[in-house]
Formats: sequence, structure tokens, C-alpha cells
Amino acid sequence: MNWTLIALILAVIVPLRLYLESLKKQYKWIIDVYKCIFFAFAAVHGYIYLHDKIYYPKYFGGPGEETLFVIYTEEDSYLEELYAVGFCYHFHNALVAVLYGDTTAMIIHHIVTLGLIVASNLTGILRIGGMVLLVHNIPDVFISLVKAVKNSGIAPLVYTTAILAIIMWPVFRLYFLGRLTYDTYENLHFSPAAHFGFVFGLSALVVLHSFWYVKLLNIFFNYKSSGKVYDSSEYAEVKAHKEMKKEKKKE
Repeated sequence: MNWTLIALILAVIVPLRLYLESLKKQYKWIIDVYKCIFFAFAAVHGYIYLHDKIYYPKYFGGPGEETLFVIYTEEDSYLEELYAVGFCYHFHNALVAVLYGDTTAMIIHHIVTLGLIVASNLTGILRIGGMVLLVHNIPDVFISLVKAVKNSGIAPLVYTTAILAIIMWPVFRLYFLGRLTYDTYENLHFSPAAHFGFVFGLSALVVLHSFWYVKLLNIFFNYKSSGKVYDSSEYAEVKAHKEMKKEKKKE
């Protein structure tokens, strides 16, 4: 990886993120807008670099004429930029999780993703890593967008962004990532340890993304029934509180 580039990116985004975190109570949408812009840049950046490459898989609409599992060569040097952006995002997100707290699932996600980025860089297997970063970034644009507008009070806007997120998530985070995981299982022959590590790590991400997709659907249907955006635990609490009020009225 290009550690000079990584240091430069972190020098910009870490202070910026910490400043935005300090504004979060006043502007609830500000972190999600920041993430939406970051992921949009990362997705476009990744697509521009990857879409015309000879190894771009057929199931992505590419030629798929070369394997994704080629050890790093000078021809793949552009991938260092994609890795720098991906590493910096997940590293600074992990740092924020340590400072401000986060869910166990998200912390596991940060650890697994950073582990895969570093391991694929050390082994020189960067092509598959570039594709994994791309399928991560695209749906996150829509997830960040729906989070940013959820408290706007404009129901059509919330519904539209939520439906886009619900469509994009399984396409990229489950189907395409699943295909890349199977590709890794079938075609990565670097070493038994590398094979196990990469397949296990990618499979863990698919499981986490499946878990989050169920939660995403739950939040969407909760919104339909309540008109407000609650996560699963919040919705359960609100529902229980309403039931208690009904019981008191009956008494």
C-alpha cells in the first residue's frame, strides 16, 4: 500500500470526522451526508479504475478474460489508490468506534475488513480486494442517504431512498460479494492458509451483511407502521410503551 498517500488522507479525514462528530447533536444528518459523499467518491473512483480491466468479472458485465488472483505487478499499481481510500475509511471509522462506541457487529466488520485489506496487500492479491471494495461502496451511498433524510419528515423522500437501499444492498453486498467469495474459494491457490483466511473473512462479511439486511427490512417495515424511523430495539420499546398505555386506559 502507498503509506504516504494513506498518511495524507488520514491527516485530512480524521480531524474532519472528529469535528463533524462534535456537531452531530446539533445536526443529526451531518455524519451520514459526509459518509454519502465519501462513498459516492469511492464508488465512482473504483468503477473508473476497474470497469475496463481485462479481469473485470463477467458477472459484473466485464470481459473476465484474466483471473482476479494474480500476484501484484506494476500494471496493477493503480490499485494502491483504491486500497489507500478503503483502508483510510475503515481505519478512521474503527477509530471513531473506539472513541464514541459502536455495535459489536460493526466493530467486527471493521476488524474483518481491515484484516482483509492488509492481508491481501501483504500477499499481493490486490485485484480481488479492489472488487470487494467496489461492491462495499456502492450500496453504502444509498444507506448513508436514507439515514441522512430519515428525520426530514418528507415521507416520499424517505420511502424512495429506503427502497433504493433495500434493492442495492442484496445485489452488491450479498449477490456480488457472494460471487466473489465463491470465486476466491474456487480459484485462490496462493497457499492453504491464504485460501482459508480469505474465504473465511469474505464469508464472515456475507453473514454480517445478511444479518444487517434483515435489520434494514425490519426498520423499513417499522417505518411503514409507525411513520418514524426506529431501529429494531427502539421500535420494540415504543410498541411496549403504547401497549402499557392501552392497558392503563382499560383499567
